[in-house]
Amino acid sequence: MLKQERLYAEAPGRVLQHIAGIGHHEFGRHRRILHLGDAGLLEQLRAEFAAGNLAQAWLRVWIHAYEQMLASVNCDPALAERVLRLDYDRLCADPAQVLAELFEHCAVATAERSRLCAYWQPRLTAPDYYDPQLPDSIDDELLARADAVHARLQQ
Repeated sequence: MLKQERLYAEAPGRVLQHIAGIGHHEFGRHRRILHLGDAGLLEQLRAEFAAGNLAQAWLRVWIHAYEQMLASVNCDPALAERVLRLDYDRLCADPAQVLAELFEHCAVATAERSRLCAYWQPRLTAPDYYDPQLPDSIDDELLARADAVHARLQQ
């Protein structure tokens, strides 16, 4: 998210107009903050984005979105069966295994799995092309909450 914020900050006006014209308002000066069902969070996000606390604001969005997903899955067994949680780091480290799990979950035809795996496996690597440059100013309590959500996602 921080990379996208930086890209939008550096983008020419015509690029931003095009992106906004196709419905993307997530980043930069045209950002429209998502209302995730919590008015207090929305106000907090507005204040943090306005103050330039982008990393902390996006971390709050991430925490809230995944807490909502976990709550939904935990209270609905039928939904839980339909949701497959994929860890991106694991996907990059072991794409063949994770892709096999994904294709199984999605009931991809067996004959199609090999072709898809051969296509995607070499393309799935951990990014090494940028440094997120996270600020030291992120609230420790917020980081601990994010760590707790991440741990729940791994279960």
